[in-house]
Amino acid sequence: MKRNVLDEREQQVLGQIEHIALNAAEALLISAVVIQLWFGADFKQIAGESIILLLLAVGMIAAYVHSGIWDTDAAPSRKGNFRYSLFTGIGAGLLTFGLNGNGIFAVVLGLGMFLLAFVLLTLLMKSVRRRQERQAEEFESDD
Repeated sequence: MKRNVLDEREQQVLGQIEHIALNAAEALLISAVVIQLWFGADFKQIAGESIILLLLAVGMIAAYVHSGIWDTDAAPSRKGNFRYSLFTGIGAGLLTFGLNGNGIFAVVLGLGMFLLAFVLLTLLMKSVRRRQERQAEEFESDD
């Protein structure tokens, strides 16, 4: 394995650059999927982007939970989970309505996505809190 030649400041800058690049790649992949759907693409045409997004999201979430990290801008909370879930539900509902024009189906799908996102975020929040508590206990036992 090669030796790391970066100092601590340079590693932090590299981490920030990689964070921005990862977020940009994710946003561009989501945009590509949405645009292709609006132009009438079927799942076979968006499968590659969708699989990459799914693997990226699952990998990032697993790494965050394993590290006891929730977010750079917020601590885990029910209020935050509600906001993110509401955004997800509204986005899914609007996208569904835009694609097929069926308002009832769009509302039902939006509500389902809201509930799914809220439950998943709540479970992840509990996992992150447990991990943070274990890390605090390990830190205290080292002293």
